[in-house]
Amino acid sequence: SSIWVSDDENPPDGYSASHYQTLGDRWENDIYPIQTGYFGTPADADANGHVVIVATKEVNDDGIGGIVPSANLFPRTTCAASNEGEYFYMLTADPNGTFGLGSVSIPSALSVSTSITGHEFVHIVHITRRFAAGNSLWESWMHEGQAVLGEEVLGHALNNRSPAQNYDWEIVRNVPISADRAWYYDNIRPLFLYYGWSPASGYDPTAPGSTKRTNAPEGCTWLDTPGGENAGLCAQRGLLVYGVTWTFLRWLTDHYGPGFIGGESGMHKAWIDGQASGFASLEALVGEPIEDLLARWAASLYLDDRGVAGLDPLLTFPSYDLGDVEANVVPEARLTPRARTFADFQQSVQVRAGSSAYFLVSGANRPSTAIRMRSSTGGFLDPSVQVWVVRTR
Repeated sequence: SSIWVSDDENPPDGYSASHYQTLGDRWENDIYPIQTGYFGTPADADANGHVVIVATKEVNDDGIGGIVPSANLFPRTTCAASNEGEYFYMLTADPNGTFGLGSVSIPSALSVSTSITGHEFVHIVHITRRFAAGNSLWESWMHEGQAVLGEEVLGHALNNRSPAQNYDWEIVRNVPISADRAWYYDNIRPLFLYYGWSPASGYDPTAPGSTKRTNAPEGCTWLDTPGGENAGLCAQRGLLVYGVTWTFLRWLTDHYGPGFIGGESGMHKAWIDGQASGFASLEALVGEPIEDLLARWAASLYLDDRGVAGLDPLLTFPSYDLGDVEANVVPEARLTPRARTFADFQQSVQVRAGSSAYFLVSGANRPSTAIRMRSSTGGFLDPSVQVWVVRTR
């Protein structure tokens, strides 16, 4: 099901023929059957029955792991550079660091190749199926969120795990460290950036010395591109479209996937093949207003596994124990609502698309209490803004 191509200008001390055989075997035995079983088979524009995977130093120079240009599906009469088929490009081994990513040893390149190919192949599936059906291509957050979920699907299958198991920090972090990669750790770390975490150095949410951005998460958004042009004030904001979007889709899949014929897999296949795009596609998929879905997911990020009695199950995160995960990272990486008492207070906030400003209002001997939300000019809120409230005691 695959054709492997090596760029003639790749580092001479990089992959050998035997390494490509290892990559090909992993693809045929694991990646292709797992991902097609869950997401469906790609369309076949060039009618050759194969996906072409190009290992190239150009990807290293771009500082990324892989990319799927949809331009390769267009006819050459429309796009002269098109390959008119299913192609994706991935990094190559570069032990001497000749190209942009720096030194990438052969063992390191082979180690990350499974998740990279698993991620990019999900792009191949949803792009080619939608293109072949004449449906509009998805927005970036949809592309990347589902592809990151594809990494999780692959990690579950390769490690005999499954969704909705409330996995704690040890599973997320892969403790004790094993030969297998931490399949969920890279997915969940962008959530800490969304909460305002600004790493002191590296990308370790357990390391001291971090700072916390003010006005997060409401000052950031995951409805963006990998370039992070619109994501707001958060650190490394280009990552939000991957990890934060994944948490939304994982929450959605946990709660609504079991109701589909074929379960989670049936849900994602139906989403890929649906005509709509954007938020409208999710409303059509699960039959709920997007406002309700976003509010429940946003509430679950704070309420999950915090011991709130009688909590609506839709305000929980079944696949991961977010309370335990947060307990193992530095305070700057945690979701921290603004704490207010029942005394008078006033707070001005700006909320970006898809995000929430969190307040925890509490105190003893609560008097009659009203909370009023107004626009910056004192009028009613804009219709694009909603307010949600959860009683925790």
